[in-house]
Amino acid sequence: IKKGPSTPLQHLTGLYQKRPIDPPPAPNGTLSKRPIDDLQRVLQLGSFAAPQREELDSALARFDSDKRLAWMLRSELAFSIQTAGEQVPNLLLGMRDQTRLRLVEWYQAQLRIVGQPWKAQQPVIRNASPASITDVPGALIDWIKPALYSSCVAHHRSIAMRRCLRVFNALQAFAQQNGREATGLAELDLPAEMTTDPFTDQPLVCKLRDDADGNRGWWIYTVMDNEVDDGGKFDDASDYGLRPLGSSLHGD
Repeated sequence: IKKGPSTPLQHLTGLYQKRPIDPPPAPNGTLSKRPIDDLQRVLQLGSFAAPQREELDSALARFDSDKRLAWMLRSELAFSIQTAGEQVPNLLLGMRDQTRLRLVEWYQAQLRIVGQPWKAQQPVIRNASPASITDVPGALIDWIKPALYSSCVAHHRSIAMRRCLRVFNALQAFAQQNGREATGLAELDLPAEMTTDPFTDQPLVCKLRDDADGNRGWWIYTVMDNEVDDGGKFDDASDYGLRPLGSSLHGD
């Protein structure tokens, strides 16, 4: 990708479209961060006019939605009902309908909290009380819970990463227009909800600082599901987001 004001936005959106920032979560809930890194690198090395930056911001905004999480839950409900029919032994044939009913009720509870703050979602998704050994429907739900929790974390992290990129784009636009760095999120022309960490309902962490190697730049990140700012510690996903290119994953 060529550096300079003539770089077409298609080079940016092409990266996004070919390798979406939020592909379906892997079984362990992981999410590839490479497309975000590529977009950050292009933005940092290039120089873009305001209309190009606005177009990228609009493209990212379209994906800031919980609709995909709701779609995933409905798909998992259908799969779980099918699995219950196949896995419940013939000796327990009379429990299949009961198991399916419990599954429907449990997934409906998850769907009702889609879009609510993480603090409201987390206890419902986790619900750590294990089922008794004789509770076949409850045991099946207990088996599903960890995977669903990881998928929900990945979904919120994906939303946070898009917001981090929007903030980074806006920070660069501000510096380009004003000849200085912004003092923080408050100076950016972004709606407050688009700079919010989905795990805390508080602003994303946004710091201009030097790292241990002397790289100065913006650290923009979510504090993840532990809801604690670990100083930009990305290596174990205690925090997750954008850092100056070449900076250590360890943070402070």
